[in-house]
Amino acid sequence: MNGAHPLLQDQDFPREQSLSGNRLAPLNQYDRIFSTDIVCIGHSSLTASDHGVKTKVEYMYDKHESMKVALVLNQDGTLIGGQVLAARLGGRVGYEILDRVDKGVSLQELPLTKGRHERLLEVLRKDHGVTH
Repeated sequence: MNGAHPLLQDQDFPREQSLSGNRLAPLNQYDRIFSTDIVCIGHSSLTASDHGVKTKVEYMYDKHESMKVALVLNQDGTLIGGQVLAARLGGRVGYEILDRVDKGVSLQELPLTKGRHERLLEVLRKDHGVTH
């Protein structure tokens, strides 16, 4: 995989040969079905474990954006994939996951951007004393 990101090179993430002889690659997919964004980036915990990579999964839920996110991290905390189900803005979060997977960073190094409602609520709490 000449020029591939270090996380996706054979020595870092072994892959099996497919029937056609091509190497298996991580899944990157975006669909919109029944008014729902479905985004899959990088490796799931299942594909990682199939290749001997131990993972941990962090889940996020944003009720205001009707969004559920699963973030797949290796044991070092590096983001190696994620899945998003959202009524809207799933592509934005998917892009942020893809950016971090491509950079090979942890969420501590480069956290995902908080949702608009969460950011607004933080400002209202801090600057205007809103308590709920």
